[in-house]
Amino acid sequence: IIYILFSVISAFITAFSLSLIGINIGLTEPQISKKNVNKRISAGMSFILLIILACFIGVVVFLQFIIGSMHLNLLLHYIIVLMSVALFGLIIYLTTFRKCIEKYEQGLKITIVD
Repeated sequence: IIYILFSVISAFITAFSLSLIGINIGLTEPQISKKNVNKRISAGMSFILLIILACFIGVVVFLQFIIGSMHLNLLLHYIIVLMSVALFGLIIYLTTFRKCIEKYEQGLKITIVD
């Protein structure tokens, strides 16, 4: 049950850190479509967000590979991965949060398309 708890905590850390990256990307070129109100991000920004997400997953997989090659017991393996993901997520969260605050303070230039 402890491994399930570690997995849930890692998922929340990843979601919180990467959601701010999505918000930051959305703030760089805010767009609103008159025809499709749900479309808020351009296709190029969606692709960039996909690349960032793939890189984050790649880093976590590489970290799993490196720690797995050390032949540690499973509990220690999960603790090291969880702490590494938490540290990486906290760094992403804090730096992106500052950038988002600066962009909101400067004001948004919203582009209306369609």
